[in-house]
Amino acid sequence: MLKLRSGETITLFELKHAGVASTQTVARIDNTGDLIVGDLVHYKAHAWLEGGIVDGTARPDLAAWRAALEELPALGTGKVYGGRGEAGGVAEVVAFQTEYLSWADREVTAYVASAPAAALADPAQASAHYATLQKHFAAARPELGLSYLVGYGVYGLVNAKLK
Repeated sequence: MLKLRSGETITLFELKHAGVASTQTVARIDNTGDLIVGDLVHYKAHAWLEGGIVDGTARPDLAAWRAALEELPALGTGKVYGGRGEAGGVAEVVAFQTEYLSWADREVTAYVASAPAAALADPAQASAHYATLQKHFAAARPELGLSYLVGYGVYGLVNAKLK
C-alpha cells in the first residue's frame, strides 16, 4: 500500500494471470475502489494484441488475459481506467474486453486460415497483412476508437496462430 501526502492510499496487486503482458499489476485507489489497469483494458477501443514478450518474442495468451479480467471485480467496485480508451464500471469493462478478445481471436483465426502462411511469416510481406487486418477491424467495429493499435500489435496474435 502506498500512502500519499493527501492521506489517500493506493494498493498495488499483481494478478494471478498474465493478462496482456508477461505479468499484470493493477493499482486500486482505495477510497473510491477505482482501478488503474494499463493495457489490460481498452474500453470502447481496439486492443493492442501483441501479448507479453517472452524470450524476445510476443506471446499473447488470450485465455490468461480473460482470466486476468475476471480477477478485477474482486479488487475494486469503482471505475476502471485502462491504458487506452474510456473509463467505465468494472462489470461493463470486463464484459466488453472479454467479448472483444473472443471476437478478435475469431477474426484473426479466420484471416490466418485464408492468407498464405509464408506471406504472413515473411516480415517483408507481413506488415501489409497487418494493415489489412487493421482496416478490417475498423470497418467491422466502427464504434470503437484507436484502430491503429490493431495494425501495430496484431502481429503477436497472427504469429501465435502460425505455429
